[in-house]
Amino acid sequence: MSRRIIKTVIQLLLLSSAFFSCRNLEDDATYKDEVKSVSEDVQAESLTLRPTPIYEYSNGKTTCLANDFPLFFTPGGDLPYVEIQSFTEAIFDDTYTITREGTLYKITQSWNQNCYFTIDFSDGNITYSDFDYFICPPDAAASCDVIFDSSLIKRETIVDIRGEKVSYSINLTDYNIPHKYENNYGFLPMNTLKHLLYWGGSITYNDKEAFFDYGAEWQIPEYSAKMSNPKESYSQEMADYSYNHLCFVLDLGYGRKNYLGVSSFDSWIRAAGLKEALTSTNIDTAENALAKLLLQDIADLHTYYQHWTPFKGLNPNEDTGRGTPAGCLYWMPPDFLEGPSKTRRINYQKTLLEKFKEEKSSSYYESEADKIKTEMHIFIPKDQSADADYKATKNTLFMFFRSFGSQASYAVNYKPKWRFYSDVDDIASKGKDDGIIFYKSENGSGNLTPADDISKMSDFISKVKNERDHGYGISLKNTNDDIQLMLISNYIIRKLKEDSTRPMENVVLDFSLNNGGANDDETIFASWFLGESIVCYKNTATGSKCAVKYTADINFDGKIDDSDTIKDLQRYCITSFNCFSCGNLLPAQIYFNDSVKTFGEKTGGGTCPIMGVGMPSGTRFSTSCQIQLSTLINGSFVDIDAGIDVDVPIFVGEFDKVYNRNTFCKEYLK
Repeated sequence: MSRRIIKTVIQLLLLSSAFFSCRNLEDDATYKDEVKSVSEDVQAESLTLRPTPIYEYSNGKTTCLANDFPLFFTPGGDLPYVEIQSFTEAIFDDTYTITREGTLYKITQSWNQNCYFTIDFSDGNITYSDFDYFICPPDAAASCDVIFDSSLIKRETIVDIRGEKVSYSINLTDYNIPHKYENNYGFLPMNTLKHLLYWGGSITYNDKEAFFDYGAEWQIPEYSAKMSNPKESYSQEMADYSYNHLCFVLDLGYGRKNYLGVSSFDSWIRAAGLKEALTSTNIDTAENALAKLLLQDIADLHTYYQHWTPFKGLNPNEDTGRGTPAGCLYWMPPDFLEGPSKTRRINYQKTLLEKFKEEKSSSYYESEADKIKTEMHIFIPKDQSADADYKATKNTLFMFFRSFGSQASYAVNYKPKWRFYSDVDDIASKGKDDGIIFYKSENGSGNLTPADDISKMSDFISKVKNERDHGYGISLKNTNDDIQLMLISNYIIRKLKEDSTRPMENVVLDFSLNNGGANDDETIFASWFLGESIVCYKNTATGSKCAVKYTADINFDGKIDDSDTIKDLQRYCITSFNCFSCGNLLPAQIYFNDSVKTFGEKTGGGTCPIMGVGMPSGTRFSTSCQIQLSTLINGSFVDIDAGIDVDVPIFVGEFDKVYNRNTFCKEYLK
């Protein structure tokens, strides 16, 4: 049976990792029989079955997977319900085992029989047997481990302290979430069941049809046009449930309640004066209130829109007037002010980018070519070591990238290409799909000139060793592929080490404009840069805490040794307030590794992975989940949301000394 990949709710920023599998309803011969069975057997006194078309976007087209997806509604209602067993089996196939005893449903993970949750329709109580492991990847080494990859990454538990609320309960009745048990079948609103399963995707219902929705498909014009169904209002049933669902999801999974001073989101929202607007049947009123709650009141930088409700229309080609497509960020009135944290970070980033523009290119971002040259690169400066002040220019390699963005299947994407990074010289000619550009520059600043006389990696190595009157660099067209940048850097370092002509002794990681990204990418990079990646976690819902050591086999030789790391070199890291999320985690690991000197400014925080939330209206947003990334200080797990200090402060107004690489060598690497 072919399978569609479902994405998990535990993600770092833009990471979407494969976890659950989903049936291909279009090709599944048994699906129609199951739908027929649902139609004939699943009956409810207060609900009516409404077979509904369901779509997905795949292989470059919008496909109707089935015309008879079983959704249930109250008479004349617009809130979709699903029957627990038929929905879970239809969407997730054998990912879960479902058993029933009277009004009690038990939903068990197929890969861990000790991990399940129960729904008791007699009183609305939901209990997770192990709330830590229920939201962890299948290969988790400890109770809060969020790393998915096992093809490169090996893991070892350092400590795992289970909390007092591992068995975690929450009650639907307390939140006025409707739950119906009729004719021996249990029914829940579709969005509630989706979230209980901790599935990162959604099925969006637009009042006519259903759509698989992972938060990005709306950017495809044909899919967003199909999803869109503009209207001004929905029912009071939908409005009330939407509010209750929001409180339920945030109480269950939001990870920064201690910073907001929240014990109950219902009480907090009431105190903010937003409940009346959030329960309005007018869609504009309700969505504007949701925007205020998320972007002004909660306002952490992991809380952002993936897209708004299809009831307002989704159009990726329409500019909202705020520099974003319609649907990406909710359109707010001109006087709408986002939270001060977001505003400060935007202004700070603008300051850094101005410094970066001055040093990198007068037309930075004005053309795709300039973006390619500067977005992600490796640079080895012009050798000025004859002047004692510039001694470090001889043996220093700089790395710069703005996000951990590859989000790749490492064994599939990189293992077949490994020979390009280790054994074969002509990486440029054999690896054209990787988009490698060679350039030269005096100081890594000014206009970067294409090095037309370099066509392959052996040429680059030769130039660096023998023609030192220029600095030489490599940029990647794929500006998200930090793993490729790491592999090429590792290759260059190993090749230059083969003789004593110009071996690299220093590696400077310029992290100043890094916004974060994929947690698995960060783990692999940290293992290479530090020799190991140690991450401490705590689950704010259960109280569990753990520390895990990760190491990565970056050369795919089946063992992890000194060839998989550069820990024997002098390493440095440049950070700034812009560094956030995984861009904050790596500096935290560096700071507590005690082997890397740091420069710049304190990082900008970000302590939680993100969870995706699908609202009943179809609006999707991300926010901080209950896992907090932490450090261990005197036996205590301390989250890293306050940012990480540096060893050598550099005022942001003086970052021209950072982006001019020769000046940096002179000022800071004496």
